[in-house]
Amino acid sequence: MVVVEVKAVPGKGQGLVVVGGRLGAGTAIRQALPVVAVVEDDERFRRCAGCGLSVDRALAYGHPGAQAAVEMTGDRPSWKRCSRCKNIAYCSPGCQKRDWKAHKRECASFNKLMPNTFGWCDTFDMSSFGAVVYAELSRANHSCQPNAAVVYNGAAAVLRSMRDIPEGEEVCISYVDPTLARDVRRRELVQSYGFACDCARCATEASQDPDAGVKDVAAWKQAQADIDAELSQGRVVKPLEVWATAKHLAPDSNTAKMAISRRLLDATLSLQMYREVGASDLAVHTSTCELLTLAQLQFELGQPEGPETLHHAKTMLELVFGMDHPIRAQINLGMPPL
Repeated sequence: MVVVEVKAVPGKGQGLVVVGGRLGAGTAIRQALPVVAVVEDDERFRRCAGCGLSVDRALAYGHPGAQAAVEMTGDRPSWKRCSRCKNIAYCSPGCQKRDWKAHKRECASFNKLMPNTFGWCDTFDMSSFGAVVYAELSRANHSCQPNAAVVYNGAAAVLRSMRDIPEGEEVCISYVDPTLARDVRRRELVQSYGFACDCARCATEASQDPDAGVKDVAAWKQAQADIDAELSQGRVVKPLEVWATAKHLAPDSNTAKMAISRRLLDATLSLQMYREVGASDLAVHTSTCELLTLAQLQFELGQPEGPETLHHAKTMLELVFGMDHPIRAQINLGMPPL
């Protein structure tokens, strides 16, 4: 029988290791409810402290009972707050009742809680809006070339394998964005977790030229500088023009190219400029969420690539999230609004 056990890992203390055979891709390795889950300050009243449901999403999609649990904060809707501490809010009396066993111990001293946490991520776009602690999942060590990932469903989390994992191999996740450049990843790990990664990928990249495959290094670096300068000033049109002429200079695997493309995608969406540019030119698509965003834009623009992109995204989604994750049902209902 294939299982994942907590074992001693040289140089790392303890970790999760596959024993008893090969673990297939897409396997739900561990599922956990958080020891602690806290919504960020600017989301405290717009996210349910029990399940993380967004008040805007609940109202938009007709979540049962949403209207009765909403109050207005200025001109914006929010969930009704805990009547005792006024520090957190809930989408329903049922959610508040289920959360009370945990919340009653922190109700009087909510702001003193400083946990060692995971980011609490939105079920649909995986953006972080709070902090959670999982006792079991915290045993998963870091690798810049992970074989597993943590997927969220409300406050619950599932550790899922992203590929087949042979017996004896450690189960690792990435604590930082694995598409970042090696030096950036290592700096973030030192600052946030107190160690510099020495995984196989970091060792390999240390001996590689970061500009490998770039057709014109000087032109590519100048394009990066021009795009960065314009985006830093909140301008998007000029960066998109530079991107259109320079993106062919670097391969899609170039970490700088991936970082720039994501910044451009975010800036373009925030300014609702996706109609002025070709959706297919907005990003180097390296994740399920990016593929879903691209498909969404292609449908919005009436581009024929939309169905193919959505099919590719669904295939990745089933591996990453599993067949029963609510995001799959949401996608099957059609593309959600921008």
